[in-house]
Amino acid sequence: MRFAVVIGHRRDRQGARALSGIYEWEWNIPLGARLCGELEAAGQEADLLFRPNVSRGAISKLVERINEGDYDAVISLHFNAGAGGAGGHVMLHHPQSTRGAALARACSGAHMIALPGIRDRGLWPTKVNGAGTELYILTRTFAPTTVVESHYGDSLDHEYVTPLRGKLAREMAKRLVQLANRVDSGGQW
Repeated sequence: MRFAVVIGHRRDRQGARALSGIYEWEWNIPLGARLCGELEAAGQEADLLFRPNVSRGAISKLVERINEGDYDAVISLHFNAGAGGAGGHVMLHHPQSTRGAALARACSGAHMIALPGIRDRGLWPTKVNGAGTELYILTRTFAPTTVVESHYGDSLDHEYVTPLRGKLAREMAKRLVQLANRVDSGGQW
């Protein structure tokens, strides 16, 4: 299976800021690189993708690149902020994509194993009538896609999760490879 691992946001607009001061874009680069390495070590193809640093159309250019790349699955890495320290992880997917939901379930299961102290906030089928850029990636990519919100950067989760990125990447790769093997052998997503 061929995976696109997307680092959410971009260098000049890095997303949410964690309690430690690091931004979402920068924090997710080591996680994404490790996830790609783990997937490749398990015999899968994986590309680490970034939004281009352009003033207009960065997300549409990224989606165009994904669609032209003929990927089988897309994982967009993020973390949340702004819930008043509520904490937890959540996986977003298109509400009408059973394959996107299966991809989200695989990533969520990995989080529950790798990060047992983090609250599981569940799988969230997104509302497709919204205007957010994460909705754009979920509604415009041809391949099944999930947006992985690994934790809340503005909660104490951040200090707990940061040293466990390697373990999280291994568990995500393990579950994604299991999904790929099931699909490759003719099974259901």
